Amino acid sequence: MRPRLGHPGAAAIVETCRARAATRRPACDPADVAAPTGGIPVSRIAPALALCAFFALLSGPRAAAAQTPAHKLGRGAANLAFGIMELPAEIAYEHDRRGPLYAASLGFARGMGRFVTREIVGLYELVTFPAPVPRGYRPILSPAYPWDLFD
Repeated sequence: MRPRLGHPGAAAIVETCRARAATRRPACDPADVAAPTGGIPVSRIAPALALCAFFALLSGPRAAAAQTPAHKLGRGAANLAFGIMELPAEIAYEHDRRGPLYAASLGFARGMGRFVTREIVGLYELVTFPAPVPRGYRPILSPAYPWDLFD
């Protein structure tokens, strides 16, 4: 095994092997020489993980949260940007339900229809996000976000 050139202990491994060869010791395998370990120390990882866990607990379940204009704006932007996800979702659904022939025909057709619908609803929510329409800023489509299609 050759030491990687960018490895911090590569030079030390090579020097140790050369010194062993000069004193006529048995041949040196760089794998036999302990290289210093690299990476992020645990003392830095633990606080970062604790902070991530804290914010994850604060976020709470999305479905139980009250809808706001910001949620409506985000939904609209997500539906506009990722509405195309309806196409593979419908194809996969029809494939699982009826088989590959229906997936290629009906799944594609339904996916295109739902894609256009999601894009139009996304544009509507993006334009009307300040207004509480529908009542309480509720989502028009179910699921509200395109990435929830694969749950």
